[in-house]
Amino acid sequence: QASTRGVALVKQMMDASQLGFRDLTPVDLGPILETSVALLRDAIPSDVELRVTANAKLPKVRADAAQVHQSIMNLGMNAAQAIGTGPGRVDVRLTHLPSDGQVVLDNQPHSGPFVVLSVRDSGPGMDQATLARVFDPFFTTHDLGWRRGQGLSLSFVHQVAKNHGAEIRVSSELGRGSTFEIYFPALLAESEAPSGSGVHEASGKRAERILVVDDEISVGKITAAMLERQGYTVDVESIPETALELVMARTHKYALLFTDLTMPGLTGLELAGKVHQELPELPILLASGRAGHLTVLLLEAAGIVQVLDKPFSYEELAVSVRHCLESHPFPSTN
Repeated sequence: QASTRGVALVKQMMDASQLGFRDLTPVDLGPILETSVALLRDAIPSDVELRVTANAKLPKVRADAAQVHQSIMNLGMNAAQAIGTGPGRVDVRLTHLPSDGQVVLDNQPHSGPFVVLSVRDSGPGMDQATLARVFDPFFTTHDLGWRRGQGLSLSFVHQVAKNHGAEIRVSSELGRGSTFEIYFPALLAESEAPSGSGVHEASGKRAERILVVDDEISVGKITAAMLERQGYTVDVESIPETALELVMARTHKYALLFTDLTMPGLTGLELAGKVHQELPELPILLASGRAGHLTVLLLEAAGIVQVLDKPFSYEELAVSVRHCLESHPFPSTN
């Protein structure tokens, strides 16, 4: 899995570096935060308490919703992993600094209005040497006792903030945790244009049932949480052989099989091929960070409708799933 993660990290950095060329539209960060936090609750350890505070009626900001969503996920996961083993707490806040408010960023005073996203952890904190390098690509704090290094995730967040015209501030002290803050320039009421958040959720329960297969349990849970917020019923399996037995048992009639490519034992391609041989009408969505070597003939022979590049956003997942379901209608029952 190391090479897959490497490709995913590089893709994140490339996506962030290209963000300045994408359209930024007026969005409300509240719904994006709500969706991100729901996914974080399923992704972080159960002994890490997640507290969320969001001001009502926040002004909109000009942003790319998918990139902001990924930044919140990165900051939240970083905060939880900074705590290490044992209980801890992560505080996520979304507040408004009005026009008459001021804040010092990079030793310079800045006037509002801002919408401020902050993520604070109760971890061991960082010394000044670590703090100075925290946004460096591939910099890791693993040797400093944190449970896991973050690779490009904080570098990604820094680049996203830069391309949004936002300011990012980090404060930390040994023994007192760390706080990351992003100051998004708020839009004045007269400059706002009607726009959705770009992150859509289902208004009700869908009929389709989806089987998600990923040997990394945390990734499977996050994917399932995304799909459940879109209204689907989701089963998650981390062992591809068990997933194959589940499909063949026909206990549930699945509308879609969503599988990772690189797994021990059966690969996603092999799993898809075996399922397609027995259930050719079942559409299959394949997730991979490195599927370039797979030919169209191989994919078609395995019944794979689409390949979804990892890492993927909430919106990318939603679009891909609907494409598979709509192009291969498959009546499903719970």
